[in-house]
Amino acid sequence: MMGFMINLMPYARSEGELRQHAIAQGRSPTDLLIHVNEALNEDQRKKVITVLEEIDGVRTAEFSPQRWHLLIVWYDTNSASSRAILDELSRQDLNVQLIGPL
Repeated sequence: MMGFMINLMPYARSEGELRQHAIAQGRSPTDLLIHVNEALNEDQRKKVITVLEEIDGVRTAEFSPQRWHLLIVWYDTNSASSRAILDELSRQDLNVQLIGPL
């Protein structure tokens, strides 16, 4: 999971350090793990990531490289909600289930 967060804070050495950085800036960071039922190709996955990252408060999103049906979304709970993220995925005609926060 740390890999996709490096873009947010390149010098971070751990997920904990990323969380502390966000908290210090007054943000409440959360990671979501979402299961996507459809088998998406690379272009479809890129489109999903682009759409999610346009949601206010979503910092980044990434599909798990070993398990392409798992989507990890890191967002600020002060600006976005898990419901908004799931609703957007549904608008993309995806069948998804929230597994939970990481």
